[in-house]
Amino acid sequence: MLLIVPLYQGCFINATVSSRTYPQFYGIIDLMSNEYLLLFGKRVRELRKAKKLSQLQLADKVGVDRSYIGLLERGERNPSLEVIADIAKALGTKPDILLK
Repeated sequence: MLLIVPLYQGCFINATVSSRTYPQFYGIIDLMSNEYLLLFGKRVRELRKAKKLSQLQLADKVGVDRSYIGLLERGERNPSLEVIADIAKALGTKPDILLK
């Protein structure tokens, strides 16, 4: 299980957590990370549509498959920092805007 640990405002680290070690976190962390993924995906979709780009056009600019953009927008994939930066560049914005 993945635990997202806040370091300070707006900065998080990922830590692996076992359900045996921290049973109180089991399930809660999955919901929290899923919530962040859904918010991120919603923001990507909003900005993509504002730029009048299709998923295919955005995927071409980012250098990923079209299906990956769809998975991100639905909150079904956890993007790397590199992918977040590439998406931000393709949308003409900064990475922190995608995370708000």
